Amino acid sequence: METNVRKEIALKRCKELKDNIKDYLEYQGSIPTGFTEWQQIRERQEKIKTFFKASDQEWLDWKWQLK
Repeated sequence: METNVRKEIALKRCKELKDNIKDYLEYQGSIPTGFTEWQQIRERQEKIKTFFKASDQEWLDWKWQLK
């Protein structure tokens, strides 16, 4: 297969994939992330730890989380 043919196939596939995520690309700037929501995440974590009387060490233990 010629290099140009491979390149055309790759470019066509790239366009298809970009079209598949077009909606996401339009809204990605307005989607909250862990960085922008960090304060709220920490507050929820503290509420949960208080409710379950959990320590920071327990919070990080996956076995405790499954109790």
